[in-house]
Formats: sequence, structure tokens, C-alpha cells
Amino acid sequence: MLANIRARGYGAWRFDDTHQSLHHRLASVLASLEHSVTDELETLLSSTEFVVLPIFGQDGQPEYQIEIHLGQPVGLTLRSSMPRCGTHRSCWRHYPEVMSATMEIPEIRRAADRAVTRTPWLKSRHSFSFGDHYDPDNTHHGLLLVNNDDIVEPGTGFGTHPHRDMEIVTWVLQGELTHRDSAGNRGVVYPGLAQRMSAGSGILHSEKNDSHTERVHFVQMWVVPDVTGISPGYQQCEIDADLMSNDLVTIATGIPGHDAAISLHNRSAALHGARLRPGAAVELPAAPYLHLFVPRGRLDVEGIGELQQGDAVRFTDADGRRVTADEPSEVLIWEMHAKLGG
Repeated sequence: MLANIRARGYGAWRFDDTHQSLHHRLASVLASLEHSVTDELETLLSSTEFVVLPIFGQDGQPEYQIEIHLGQPVGLTLRSSMPRCGTHRSCWRHYPEVMSATMEIPEIRRAADRAVTRTPWLKSRHSFSFGDHYDPDNTHHGLLLVNNDDIVEPGTGFGTHPHRDMEIVTWVLQGELTHRDSAGNRGVVYPGLAQRMSAGSGILHSEKNDSHTERVHFVQMWVVPDVTGISPGYQQCEIDADLMSNDLVTIATGIPGHDAAISLHNRSAALHGARLRPGAAVELPAAPYLHLFVPRGRLDVEGIGELQQGDAVRFTDADGRRVTADEPSEVLIWEMHAKLGG
């Protein structure tokens, strides 16, 4: 659709198909820009307020322009203008804005960039600020506060400790994790079993690897509930058979109208998961906030590229991209229709 990109990759776009609508042309530019936000462009933006890129039609005349502003993440503001005021590029003039849109580049978080907590019995890799690892610019995404990738050695684990007003979902990748809490709940969590603990008004619990030979590897995720002070609760459900479909399975949800193995006390959040064989693909949910995590395997995300085990992508205004497995893989996806504080 795009014939060439000039001016060191950022200066102008030329279209093969002059019959495309303005909407589709702008969408094409956005798709191209998502592949083109590099260190060079960020360096350029760091020295100026914004960059204006003219966009030319097949006849070499400017048709509209795009403004790129550096933000967190990079924001793209599109402004259309009349095609030209004459036959020379230098004399084209702007008319009142007739179309505008904003798109934010997804934020890729690589596995190696995560903070790590190490003890003799635990290796915990944190996607967000956690414990002694605090970064004021990395406290959450949407409603998701914690995405910890944990490996616990045999015969060890987390002793009894408190939680309050938190929905805690645990997803085991390998081994078994034994849960006990002060409300009398006990469960063994293993691959293919969805588990959620609602801390509510306050609960004590422990999480132990009772095996004497095998490590347990799991991802633990926390989201806030809609209402504080609810009664503590516990839920688990086997979904291993559903995961054989090579499609997205809703693991936990509070969104009205969604069916899931377990419930959440948050009407704006849902966790989806998939086990994918090589070549299998799923479409991401469309949502204002979306967090994609690769707990194992290797994936290709449309418009982004390859993700390895431990990588994550934070989307704002997720638009239903396709995710394709390059090898046997798992993916965990939080669909969120609200954010903390608003």
C-alpha cells in the first residue's frame, strides 16, 4: 500500500493507490509509523516540540500532513488540510481542520528490563513496581498493578502473609502451588487450573511448593476491586480442556455479559489466555487498556513484531491485532475498560 518512505524514513509517504479514501490512507500511515518509531526519531523529537511530516499523493503534490508529538507513549496527531493552493508544493496552505484522530504507539516491555527479586528459594521478575523495586513511572497499566513471574524452589514458598482489597489471580505454568488461607480455603493450583483469591476486608494466606523435587513456575496478577471491604473469597476452576482449542479463553472476568471460569470483583477487567501451537493465531480484544504478556514461547504481534518469553506489550486503545505463535506458546491478556483513578 505504501510505495516508499522518503527523508530518512520519516519525511513523506507516497501512495500507489490514489483511489483510497482519506481514512484508509491515514490508517496506512499509522500502520507504517508503528514500525518506524526508532531511536533516531525519538532523538529528533527530543530537540523540538513536534515534527510535521508532509504526505504526498501519486502526482507528487502534498495532500495532508501528520504531526508527531513525543509523549508517554509516543502520540500521533493527524490533521488533514486542503490538497494544494496551486501547482507548487511550497504554496500549499492550511484550511480549517476537517479531521483529527489520536493514536498511541503500544509500549513494549522486554523481559530483560524487569526488576528481579532473588532469594535462596525465589526468583521473582516484576513487570511493575513491587516490594523494594519502586519506579514512579511504572506502577500500573489500566487496572493491573502486579504481573509477577515467579519461580519457587522445591519445599519452600511464601509463608502466611496478609492482603486487603485486591483481586489476585494465579496462573501456574509448571509444577504445583498449594494455597491455604484464613477463611478456610485450601487448593492446589497446577497448569490449566484458574485460581482467584479476593482479599476483600482482609485475609491471611500462604503459597507453598510442597514438591520435594520440582520447582513451581507461575504468574501472579493483581487488580483492584470495584468496591472495598467485601467479604474475602476464593475460587478455582479447571479449564485445561478449553485451552486445547488454540483460541482465546476467558480465565477470569467481572465484565457484564462475559462468561469465564472464575469471576472478578471488577466490572471493567477480564483476563484471557491461550495456548498456541506454531502457526496458530488469535485476535486481541479491542479495549481502552490492554496488557499482553508472554509467559512462555515466542510470538509475532501484528504491527509490532516478535515477542519472546517474558516480554509484554501495554496497549492504549487496543484495536484487535492478530497474535501468531512462532513456537508452542502461552499468552496472558488483560482486557481493561478503565484505569486506576478514573
